Amino acid sequence: MSRKTAFVGFSYMAGLLLASFFSAPLSIAIGAVLLGFGLCTVFIFRPKHSGSFYRSAVCAIACCVGLWIYSGYDMTVCRNITANIGNFSGTVTIEQSTVYSEEKAFYIAHCTFPNGASGNVGFFDRRSDLVKGDKITLSGQLYVPENTGFFNSADYYRSINVFLLMKSVRTSGYEIKEHNFYRTLDDFRHNVSDTIRKYVPSEEGELLIGMIFGSSKWNMSDRTENLLYRAGIGHVAAVSGLHMSVAAGIAAALAIALRLPKWGQFISVTAVSLLFAMTAGFTPSVVRSLIMVMFVWAAGIFNRRSDSLTSLAAAIIIMTISSPFIVRSTSFLLSVSGTIGTAVLSPMFINAYEKKMERKTDLPYHVGALTSALCSSLCAAAAVFPVSALTFDQISIASPLTNLLLSPLCTAAIAIAAIGALLCILPFTFISGGLFLAAGLICRPILAVAKLIGSSDIIMIPTGTELTAPLVAIAVISAALCLILTHDKMYFVLTCLSAALVSVVCIEIYRLIPTGYTEISVLTDGSGCVIVVKNDSCSQIYDYMGTRSGAKAAYRTIAGSGGSAAAFAAVTKQCAYSESVYKGLFEGIAVLSPVTKSGLTYSAEDNIIKFGNTVYYPHENYSIIETDGVKILCVTGKAELPDERFDLCIYSCSADVYADAAYYTVADSDFKGKISPFGSTGTEYIADNGVLYQKEGVSWLR
Repeated sequence: MSRKTAFVGFSYMAGLLLASFFSAPLSIAIGAVLLGFGLCTVFIFRPKHSGSFYRSAVCAIACCVGLWIYSGYDMTVCRNITANIGNFSGTVTIEQSTVYSEEKAFYIAHCTFPNGASGNVGFFDRRSDLVKGDKITLSGQLYVPENTGFFNSADYYRSINVFLLMKSVRTSGYEIKEHNFYRTLDDFRHNVSDTIRKYVPSEEGELLIGMIFGSSKWNMSDRTENLLYRAGIGHVAAVSGLHMSVAAGIAAALAIALRLPKWGQFISVTAVSLLFAMTAGFTPSVVRSLIMVMFVWAAGIFNRRSDSLTSLAAAIIIMTISSPFIVRSTSFLLSVSGTIGTAVLSPMFINAYEKKMERKTDLPYHVGALTSALCSSLCAAAAVFPVSALTFDQISIASPLTNLLLSPLCTAAIAIAAIGALLCILPFTFISGGLFLAAGLICRPILAVAKLIGSSDIIMIPTGTELTAPLVAIAVISAALCLILTHDKMYFVLTCLSAALVSVVCIEIYRLIPTGYTEISVLTDGSGCVIVVKNDSCSQIYDYMGTRSGAKAAYRTIAGSGGSAAAFAAVTKQCAYSESVYKGLFEGIAVLSPVTKSGLTYSAEDNIIKFGNTVYYPHENYSIIETDGVKILCVTGKAELPDERFDLCIYSCSADVYADAAYYTVADSDFKGKISPFGSTGTEYIADNGVLYQKEGVSWLR
């Protein structure tokens, strides 16, 4: 059996993925069937001269292992930790920190819970100088994160082994380790960032900081950050395998130049790669790349040929064996699928094409560098398409072109900036400053091209529609059937590319078909709500939170559905801040607040705002939205409500007030009122000719 590790690794990953969607009993049952098939094939049927049957048996057993490990981890480890919801007080050890500003940081701390289980808890704190190894006394209320319209918190935190979050946080009893390696590392990051901002005080400098340390460390404007991702090169600022390859490449070049033996080259490359991973943070893509780099260079020591697919499968097994929930991490899935595209599909297609041309001409044939780069970019786009379409609200069809054009510039900027960062440990900062200036000049055309391409609406394909999931399933099944039935690698890659292209075209055609109704999305994270009203002509936003996360959730909702760009937003809190956020996300949007009413038909006497086919009645502590014949009431505080029946009532407060409505949605987790009759708490509604009804969702998945 060739590539045994690859067969086992990817089958095991398939089992983990299936288990992440199915309930635990169903996963165990499916695993039992697969195990029975595998064991019967190997020990009972024992087909002669049929390697494919044995491969299928091994794959079935590996898939069973994945199903059972995920379900077992969920039932034993995860549920044992989540049973501790409620008040908590105790000493915890900081494991990881993400600093957003001098007054805001997110920490992951390890602790022992009241029932004896030990695990991680996540919390926000105003103190931002804690690092791994510091101890504090932590108290507050533990709760289980949930997926919301703002953010899939449950999936994200479970993927990093955080099953409980804490609110009403109080910290004391700090035990700070002054001589701490991680504190030294944190000081190094600050020193490099300050040096970059000193010599490159512009967006180019912030992009360099993102390239070295990730987008969580930069101060890029919302508008520019959005354009980078729309252009398809946002991954250059999310430290990934590309950055690890550059660091490993520099170390390898030095090791080879010094004529070190193979074991010396392995140690040098591994040490530099490990140091880079510690500096940039152990994100899934960085860890995956680190493991693959170690496997590739270790192969030379044992005189074995390195294989990308085998190394990737080994990385998958190592990363998921102790943390199976990482399989739902978007970063992990994009890293794996992108590597498959560039390191597996692209070489597979090029080799098959070269052999075909050699058979046709009876002459040696080699694909040119430009053609090879184009093939790699297209294969990467096709490989990540299923993951991107299912996890993002929109994808950029310009990504193959922008990656082809800008990847060389990005690689050069990363290499120069990395060398400059290393030289920051020297007292001569002007040397690092000169390198940062050079890297900043390279970043200038990167930003210019990204802004030019990203500002176009044509390149963005909405993937938040109902059609996306079936199309992705058909594309994946078509590619798999092509490989199974034809065994032709070139046709398999062409099928992957064609399936992705056809899916994109179908999604775009579906977006252009008028719906004829109005869709109402109530987005909430438990502390308030943002209402998005979408129809074929325009989209409107009613923001009762005034936060950046709320504005971005509204943007993702509109972009993902392929609706018309938002032309109007009404905000009630932090108005000046919210207005700047919305204008950074939506070009030409009119923002209504108590201090600005530009671009609106406004009647001060009647307190009525009309926009399109929607009428908005703002009042103190409540407001009314009338659209497409339905009336929506949003309660934001204690108030005397109108004595009439509404189609939908949204409680974005904790006040116990009652309104007569057909449907109710609670957007404040502290709401204590009793609603009778209690309608559905779903967040997606359809208004069609004066009739409001809830959109049905799939309930049999996790």
